[in-house]
Amino acid sequence: MHNAAKYGFNISENEKYTLGKTKIIKVNGKIDNLYQWAKSQNNLYKDVKILNPWILTDQLPLGN
Repeated sequence: MHNAAKYGFNISENEKYTLGKTKIIKVNGKIDNLYQWAKSQNNLYKDVKILNPWILTDQLPLGN
């Protein structure tokens, strides 16, 4: 939350939410099984879906 004190919240640094480490992976082709792909990248399917809300299925079709 930005400007927490302005809105009456006093949040200490150790109570603030922090985003874990992320990495950008460039994909140049179709992914038929996003679960297996995530696993092969040493990632969790859940994390891939949370960080990429535009992916609506368990596949990644070939883009234009």
